Amino acid sequence: MFLDPEDILQQCSRCKTPYGLQLQWNLHYGSGDATSGMDFTVHLKDNVLVKNKKRWSQVMYMSYTMDYAAYFHPLGMASGVITDTDVRATSTYGTDASHGPHQARLNAVGNGGSTAGWTAGDSDIHQSLQIDLGEDMVVTGVVTQGKHGCGVGDYVPPVLQSGQRVLGELQGQTQQTGDGKVDSDTPVQHILDTPIRARYISFNPVSWKDRISMRVELLGYCETDLDRDSYILATDADVKFSPQSAKALMEIMSTDPSVGAVCARTHPLGSGPLVWYQMFDYAIGHWFQKVANSVLGTVLCCPGCFSVYRCKAVRDTLATYASTVSKGEEFLTKDMGEDRWLCALMVEKGWRLEYTAVSEDSTYCPEEFDEFFNQRRRWIPSTIANQLELIRKWGGGQVKSDYVSKFFIMYQGFLLFSSMIGPSTVILIMAAGLELVVGSVGGGIVPTVVVFSLIFLGYGVLCLYAKQDTQLKWAKVLTMVFMVVMVMVLIGQAREMVMAFQRLNARLTQQNANHITDAQKSDVKPASANKSSLWGGSGKGSVSGHRPSTHGTQRGHRMFARSGSHQLIHNVNDFLPSQWPDELRQKYEKKFREHGYENTSFIFGMTNKDLEAIRITKKLHQNVLMKEIKKLPESELDDTIPENCRQWLESIGMEEYINSFETYGIISKDHLASLKSTDVNDLLKELKITKMAHIKRITNAIKKMKSPEETGRRIHQVKNIMKKVKTTIMQHDSTRSLEFKFWDKLRQECLDPEIALFSTDTDIRNNVRERERERQRDRQIEKDGRQKYFIQESGS
Repeated sequence: MFLDPEDILQQCSRCKTPYGLQLQWNLHYGSGDATSGMDFTVHLKDNVLVKNKKRWSQVMYMSYTMDYAAYFHPLGMASGVITDTDVRATSTYGTDASHGPHQARLNAVGNGGSTAGWTAGDSDIHQSLQIDLGEDMVVTGVVTQGKHGCGVGDYVPPVLQSGQRVLGELQGQTQQTGDGKVDSDTPVQHILDTPIRARYISFNPVSWKDRISMRVELLGYCETDLDRDSYILATDADVKFSPQSAKALMEIMSTDPSVGAVCARTHPLGSGPLVWYQMFDYAIGHWFQKVANSVLGTVLCCPGCFSVYRCKAVRDTLATYASTVSKGEEFLTKDMGEDRWLCALMVEKGWRLEYTAVSEDSTYCPEEFDEFFNQRRRWIPSTIANQLELIRKWGGGQVKSDYVSKFFIMYQGFLLFSSMIGPSTVILIMAAGLELVVGSVGGGIVPTVVVFSLIFLGYGVLCLYAKQDTQLKWAKVLTMVFMVVMVMVLIGQAREMVMAFQRLNARLTQQNANHITDAQKSDVKPASANKSSLWGGSGKGSVSGHRPSTHGTQRGHRMFARSGSHQLIHNVNDFLPSQWPDELRQKYEKKFREHGYENTSFIFGMTNKDLEAIRITKKLHQNVLMKEIKKLPESELDDTIPENCRQWLESIGMEEYINSFETYGIISKDHLASLKSTDVNDLLKELKITKMAHIKRITNAIKKMKSPEETGRRIHQVKNIMKKVKTTIMQHDSTRSLEFKFWDKLRQECLDPEIALFSTDTDIRNNVRERERERQRDRQIEKDGRQKYFIQESGS
């Protein structure tokens, strides 16, 4: 049975949390198997409430998995880990197997549409369902359902005034209570006030309707091994992989307890020259190098696009991984290569990371230069920084791993050295190639090497001081220049190779002719095998060549094994820094509102020039506000053409201008399409729309407007459906009070944006500049001191 996608979306439960918004689905497909389906949760961060970098998202999810969800693992009723023989009951209704205790599994469904769930044969307070967990476990909660396939009037879970009673039958009986449930199919979770430590658990109904019927699941954990059989499968939204590939990763993790993480072979997807290059780059860096690391010792990076991490290994490193950036150089390791740093911490703790080509995945790689440049600007420095850190810590005895040997460190040092001399190698190749094309200039290749070196150093200084847009512009210019240079080098190398072959051919021909002449003088007929030419030669002689035969064959075996965003909009008053005095906040709130910046959807993307335009001119206040603006989530405009003007204005938050547009004659879908070829500035003047933010919003919305494709229509449909889903507040839900306390504490201690020391790249650059100024001052003071000493000595 397959549900319609719209029905699935409507089954979503939406909850407001301390970090933003949480969407939950209980996906079960009705295949007749109790284990079919899954609970699916989507966490949507609000960057105003929590830190906005990728690392903090990972910290947030990993903390949730290990510090909260780990205590509420299903213990095996739904999955079948608890066998049928371990589930017993005092009585069973009739002889039908669908009423037996083995049917009391959460989400169990009958075959062919029949009912499923345990039903007691007698209806009295002496009936119970007993479950043997096989060993002592800590039970923290239960989940209950009624009998599947029956209406509310037939079979329901026990309805109690004081709830269902749960007994732990080990070293005496411990009693706890939970709340009952009347709906026969919707699961209800009950968190126990005090966890139960027991092997045998029994459910004893004391009140019921018609007959006693139920399906259950126990929640808890193993007291001696909290993370037993617990793993995290990390994957990106655009990654494609098969169940077989995920299974291959899990097989390695389950068979070798020393493995902390395992990654697969990744194939890049996309089109264009940049993708062609990345196919080669992935083959070298993501395949061959990972194989070498895995064989020699341990893989140093299991990327988050498709890897499995052992929860024990993650727990060992999470506290360090969640530490804040306190120095400029820490930014390279902590926030520019998050996955690599997490894996480096695992290696330091003694875990081994593996790579397997049996498991494969595919991911979309950058097709545009800007995205590619930004990606490599993060990857390359973080790789070098983590390699240096590993070598330094190994030398200091801080790496406690049997897999990091002296030979492995030597190999990493060789790779690091190769990376460091890479630019100089490229410069020498280009300089030598240009010499072949244009000839020697001045002192040979030295002037060319100097010029290229100055260009490299100049761009390095530019990256340190210039804005990102400026860096990208110069990167594109230099890429085009060096592309032309490399084409010239290629032509020069090709020409030199042809000339070399020609010289070689002439020399061999001359040697052959001299040999024939000498043979004729000695009246000895030359053997045909000695008469040869590079191009096959001429004459009666011939050269016969034999290609070495290869015995044996090599065979390769392969197992075949972006996304929408949710916007949380805040009022301008909530956006302004809460630490500011009320008078200052009211003053700036008035300026924002006067120009149409009523909420964060308008404020997103503002620049210093925009702040000056609304008469916020104090540099300190501009800097504070720009920091807050950069934290805001991206505000996306609907780019589809709605059915009419009213619907379009409502979708972009400009309802107040509906009458103005309709009075002007812009009403239908065709009228909206004509706006694309209209002078928008003149139109807005005639409509008397003067607020700066509203002008920008309407202008941008008209520019983005286009006829929807299939994907766009589906996204628009999902947005409309999700708007109708009722939103609950976790803080006010008594059944989720523990979860709320966890998220609230985690946000305050770790994820609050206010505790970030370096929140932007600009801060990092300012820190580096300040340190450079301090070094220059120290050097100047030292120099002045030496000069003073010299003067005093001369005077004496």
